[in-house]
Amino acid sequence: MGYRFVHFGTWWKPTAANRFADENVNWKAIPTFDRFFWAATAPGRLGLMTGLSWFDYRTHQCERLKFKFERMPEVAAEAGSRGPKFVFAHVLLPHPPFIFDAEGRCLNRAEAEARSREQNYNGQVTLTNRLLLAAIDQILAANPNAVIVVQADEGPWPASIAGDEYSIGMDTTPAEWAAMTPAETKEKVAILNAIRLPGAEAQLYPEMTPVNTFRLIFRHLFGSELPPVPDESYLYLDNKHLYDFVPVTEWVR
Repeated sequence: MGYRFVHFGTWWKPTAANRFADENVNWKAIPTFDRFFWAATAPGRLGLMTGLSWFDYRTHQCERLKFKFERMPEVAAEAGSRGPKFVFAHVLLPHPPFIFDAEGRCLNRAEAEARSREQNYNGQVTLTNRLLLAAIDQILAANPNAVIVVQADEGPWPASIAGDEYSIGMDTTPAEWAAMTPAETKEKVAILNAIRLPGAEAQLYPEMTPVNTFRLIFRHLFGSELPPVPDESYLYLDNKHLYDFVPVTEWVR
């Protein structure tokens, strides 16, 4: 339909780049194997100790996020002669690692570890809110009719199973999700899902889950025959049973 697809990537390989995008925007996206290899070997550790920036993945993430929030409004403001745009931006904030304070200053690992988990998380949430709101204001100034989706993919790891939240890509830990308490399940599964879809506000509702986000957008904007599907939530049992699902809809609501 003439849309240009711009993809803003992350350090996480599945969304680092998209081969279907017309333009990929990223900053020092070092392949996962390379990062883990250098982080676990003497040359990489020595390079980090001596201040070689190539090995400082926390600083890369700090630079990457600032770069993306500067570039997103620029993409939105590009001349309309290039046609309509679909922009996907995975920003991984307030997701660990904890690298920012509430003012946007990059913290080194020692500074972050000296703070409580609550301080670190709240600081990154505060910064995320400010960066998002500023980016949205700039996007709407360039295109008042823009459709905007601000959608998280997960909540924070419950404190009882939180892993390393200071290194790039090391926050996850094996978990028996079926054994989580209702409160822990809600903490992990409940997300922010904010949608700006002019003319379709009445079709939005509090229990809406991501499975219906783009069904609604495509139905409203393009007349696609995509009726709503049930808004349900599931967890898998554990890392050895990725496709054995447990319904947790009522816990999350």
